[in-house]
Formats: sequence, structure tokens, C-alpha cells
Amino acid sequence: MIKFKLLQNFINDEFCKKYLLGEEWEIANVTNHNGSKNETNQKSRRSSVRFYSNDQIPLFDKIKKYSDAYFDVGEITFIDYQLTRYDDTNSGFFHMHDDKIRTKDKYIRKLSCSIFLSDPDDYRGGDFIFQKYDLKSVRNWNARYNCIMFPSEGTFHAVLPVTKGTRYSLVCWAMGPNPEYDPEYRVWMNESTSLDEQYA
Repeated sequence: MIKFKLLQNFINDEFCKKYLLGEEWEIANVTNHNGSKNETNQKSRRSSVRFYSNDQIPLFDKIKKYSDAYFDVGEITFIDYQLTRYDDTNSGFFHMHDDKIRTKDKYIRKLSCSIFLSDPDDYRGGDFIFQKYDLKSVRNWNARYNCIMFPSEGTFHAVLPVTKGTRYSLVCWAMGPNPEYDPEYRVWMNESTSLDEQYA
């Protein structure tokens, strides 16, 4: 059973104009489960992104309220944000994945949120789906400014290829203390290759 919460009209036009304007985009990487970056994996994901910090977007209190009410994911300390753009020029998509990064960093992703920013009439394809979930039942999820919340670990989801137009979304990762935190871990990561490279 997939645990998630669908919230309608989570943000509005005024919010987007105030906090999400900008011109800088970068090609999205895929983060490996050990926390390293895979910069070439276009078979897994094709999109452009822009990142925001917890201080730049005022959604912490709102997300925490729903996290405390509906999800048992533990303490939430701050939120990382990613504005994402999927284009029809390269059939932008994101393959099936979960958001948990299995590292020993001080903070890890506890709760994920996807906020749909585009009017569904402005693009084709690009549906947000959960693994083993009837596609017909999710069409209305993708309405503009809807938000889907779900636990970051073990909730597999994907974005289907965009076949026409452009689809925008704001992804939010609620971060909290890692019970397996190791202060030496980041030093090791900076001085060594990724696990994928070591055991390739």
C-alpha cells in the first residue's frame, strides 16, 4: 500500500511570481544511493533544474504541519528545493526511483513533495506516477498547484516522458537527522571515488 497525501492548491500564482522567477538552469544529474553524483546518466533522467535553499522558499512550516499529521518520518530540520523543467525537445522524464539517499551524512531525506506548477493543458505526457498504480487514476493528480507528499524511502515514483510542451514542478525534500550519521563519512566521500566506480 502506497502512503501519500494529495493536497490541492498548495501554492498559488502569487507564490510562484515571488519566489520561483529566474533564468539560470542546469542539466539534472542523478544522485546515486551512496550520495555521489552520476553526471552522465541520461538514460535515467532528462530535465533541467534550479535549486533553492530552506531560507529562500517559505514552505517549511506548511510542509512540517502535514508531515507531523500524516507521516511517521521523524524530526524535520530543513527543506531542500528543486525547481524542475521537463521539455518535449528531449522527451524529458525521470525513471522509476525513490528519493532516499543511503549515506551516513548528518541529514537525510525523510519526506518528499512534488508540487505541479504547469497547467496540464500546456503539455502532454509528463504524468507523475507511483509504482504499480493505475495510471488512469492519477490523471487528476497533476492539476496545477496540487502537491503530493510521500515518504522519501521506499516510495517508488516516476515522471513519464513529456511528448508536447513543457512541464514544471517544484520538488521539496524535508531533511532530518540521520540515525546512522558518521562525521568521518563526508571526508571519505571527498577523498575517494563513488561506490559505483569502486565496484564497477
